[in-house]
Amino acid sequence: MEVPYKELKISFFGGEPLKNFAAIKEILNFAKKFTVENKVILTADFTTNATLLTEEMLLYLQNFTCYFQITLDGHKEKHDKTRFYKENHEGTFDIIIENIHKIQKFIPDSKIWVRINFDNKTLEKFPEIIKDLEDLDRQKTFIIIRRVWQLSINKMDKNLILECIQLALDKKFLIDNYVMPRYNPCFADRYNQVLINYDGKIFKCSTIKHFDDRNIEGTIDEETGSVEWDLNKLSEKMNITTPERCRKCKIFPVCLGPCGKYISHVDNENYLCMYQTAGFDMDEFIIYAFKYNQLERELFPK
Repeated sequence: MEVPYKELKISFFGGEPLKNFAAIKEILNFAKKFTVENKVILTADFTTNATLLTEEMLLYLQNFTCYFQITLDGHKEKHDKTRFYKENHEGTFDIIIENIHKIQKFIPDSKIWVRINFDNKTLEKFPEIIKDLEDLDRQKTFIIIRRVWQLSINKMDKNLILECIQLALDKKFLIDNYVMPRYNPCFADRYNQVLINYDGKIFKCSTIKHFDDRNIEGTIDEETGSVEWDLNKLSEKMNITTPERCRKCKIFPVCLGPCGKYISHVDNENYLCMYQTAGFDMDEFIIYAFKYNQLERELFPK
């Protein structure tokens, strides 16, 4: 059987995917056999709070290339006020930090994106979070800072954000504010990307509000395992064009414009640019992109 692809990446997210690790093992065991037989690279990708990770899970995942996105709601004091065990109100910050370190210890071929959901108060304690991560491998550990939805763009402390970004770069962490140069389109805009819901319904984007029949874009054939697309919806999505405003922009080669979902929900020319949603102006974005690329070349020389 000729396979026209070089890599199969399977992403697990939810809710909390590690609540059903038995299902994850069943999927990965099948995928491992398939990819070995067809000489395809397999990557397992997890969006998780990391509190349920056990040594048994880590030992199993040693056999795979694994990516993790793990969220923190700020520094220890702030995080533990919102993310705790209901039965004893014990905070989860220390457990998550410990498990981040265990991932790098147990899974040699792994990468971790630590996503910090921030408001202005959170960023004031950003140095404390960096300190907890400072001993991690910079080629395998990356930081994402993401504004919480309750904090509007015009209320963000831009200087504080820039200070935090600079601190992370000074500590040799590649830091993404969801505005780093992408060089590639959004994953949901790629033809060969499939999102399979728990009920077998097919979607493209993981950020839609409702995974229901109104947004469904296909189904799984339970006999063959093949995806049966709604070709009308798929062709409409694939034919969304990048706005002229973006194509004429001087930073378009490192931005590639907004994703198809965003374009389809706003006026074609009246929308916030990528860097504006992060509170930057264009010059600040260009400086950030330059510093990011300099560090990336240092960490990953060709």
